[in-house]
Amino acid sequence: MLPLLLLTLALFQASSADSTCKQVPGVILGTGHDLSTHDDISDAGKCCDLCNTTPNCAAWTYHDQGKTCWLKNAADHKTSSPKAVSGLRSTPMPPSASWNACTESNAESKKYCDMSLSLDERVDDLVSRITLEQAATQLTARESPSIAPPLNLPSYYWGTNAIHGVQNVACLSTGACPTSFPAPCSLSAAWNPGLVEGMGSIIGKELRAYFNGKVHDSLDSWSPTINLNRDPRWGRNVESPGEDPLLCGTYGSAYTKGLQEEDNGVRQATVTLKHWVAYSIEDYNNTTRHTEDAHVSEFDLSDSYFPAWEKTIKEGGAKGVMCSYNMLNGHPTCGNANLTAILKEDWGFTGYITSDTDSCGDIWESHKYETTGEEAVRDCLMSGTDIDSGSTYTHFLESAVKKGLVDKSYVDRALHNSYKMRFEMGLFDPKKPNKFRNITTKVVGEKASQAASLDAARQGMVLLKNDNDLLPFPSMGKIAVIGQASNDTNALTGSYHTHF
Repeated sequence: MLPLLLLTLALFQASSADSTCKQVPGVILGTGHDLSTHDDISDAGKCCDLCNTTPNCAAWTYHDQGKTCWLKNAADHKTSSPKAVSGLRSTPMPPSASWNACTESNAESKKYCDMSLSLDERVDDLVSRITLEQAATQLTARESPSIAPPLNLPSYYWGTNAIHGVQNVACLSTGACPTSFPAPCSLSAAWNPGLVEGMGSIIGKELRAYFNGKVHDSLDSWSPTINLNRDPRWGRNVESPGEDPLLCGTYGSAYTKGLQEEDNGVRQATVTLKHWVAYSIEDYNNTTRHTEDAHVSEFDLSDSYFPAWEKTIKEGGAKGVMCSYNMLNGHPTCGNANLTAILKEDWGFTGYITSDTDSCGDIWESHKYETTGEEAVRDCLMSGTDIDSGSTYTHFLESAVKKGLVDKSYVDRALHNSYKMRFEMGLFDPKKPNKFRNITTKVVGEKASQAASLDAARQGMVLLKNDNDLLPFPSMGKIAVIGQASNDTNALTGSYHTHF
């Protein structure tokens, strides 16, 4: 039996004369390109039949839980789910776009592919070709679809989590899996920024390998997390380097330098720092991360919460920021122009900003700061949130512009900021030499990377020397490990791991 991804690729090559319903278990195809959803479907075959009789359906996914069938208008993405079954329609849809917008043969015919022009001129030309109807999904994370000729713009997956290794991807058909490093709370205990920079470099290289191999269309890492650990009940403490602003900033800078390595003016991959800002609450006392309004003094912001961000942006050169779910002192972080001004005007940030999932929607649905989705779109766009991780832009961006709540220039600014990230990684420069173009999937999980992970684990271990029998442990005996994760091997991976 063919390995999972190889079988998936074989499905893509099915002939148009094949009328059978081929199924691939454990895979979700076309993630983020929902055409329609159907509940109470009895089996995967019925889902396939629906796709074959539905116009514009390219792929389908059936989920056993809830007996739900999703029909997709594209099959660009592949992710894993143990309870999913997917496939393509019997008569394949024609390909909508290539993997690269600019190729050796067509580069001269498109202004945005003309390398003799400035980068901003090229980006502006591409933005001018995007319609308002197309803009909403182009500015939506994990749902930025391809645009067919004449643009030939490929789809792009904003939002690959890579806290301590590339997530959001399946292992390769060869059996190789992305390298998994110790969790950040362990890495930071080593007090060795070189370990973190090395991890960032390996994560960036493996992201490139998946991209170059046409397995995963993303070079955008939603990491590192540099929030302070302020409450032990916060569910994301494992993602953070710790409680100290200097340590968090040093960690963030090292990760960024490793992942955002450059060659001949081309960036290997792009970090997205999270979560901006004052976010360290989960769900207790009738408050959730979607409803919290963090009240923080100016002194505490300057002395505690801001330093890690300033250091990572100024010293590390981070190109991405994710605004958080919570409000800060009465204002949503994703709809706060003053917070964005600190990033851009005070610290010289030149990258893009994305929302968390779906913190633009939280502005009106959870925080009740606004009363409509269109107003939430206005707040996010005018405050500098370029990418929406959720459905708010998809559902309300077009109507917000048409109702006059927000000028289209803010949409164009968001398109410019986000497309520029892709240009800076050389994705529109087929002739520009750089070493990242030559990275193949052979580097994924290679021995040197595994050895680096083992070394990082050893350096992160904290051992207490029991001088003078200070600790209440006998020299010989047994220790009981008690708790929810005591025998949970998945918990030992530190969450945010890939699909092994």
